[in-house]
Amino acid sequence: MKTLKANQPETRRQYDITLKREAVQNWFSSDKPAGVVGEELGMSSDRLYA
Repeated sequence: MKTLKANQPETRRQYDITLKREAVQNWFSSDKPAGVVGEELGMSSDRLYA
C-alpha cells in the first residue's frame, strides 16, 4: 500500500481517448486477458473497462 506524504495530492494518470479506444480494440481483437493487455500498455486493466 502506498503512503502519501502530508499535503501532497495524489496524481492520477490521464489517458487520451484515442489511446483508450485503441487499447480496447487491441484487447477485443486479441485472445489476451485484460490484465495482460493493460500490462503491455503500462496501464491498469481497470482502465480498459472504464
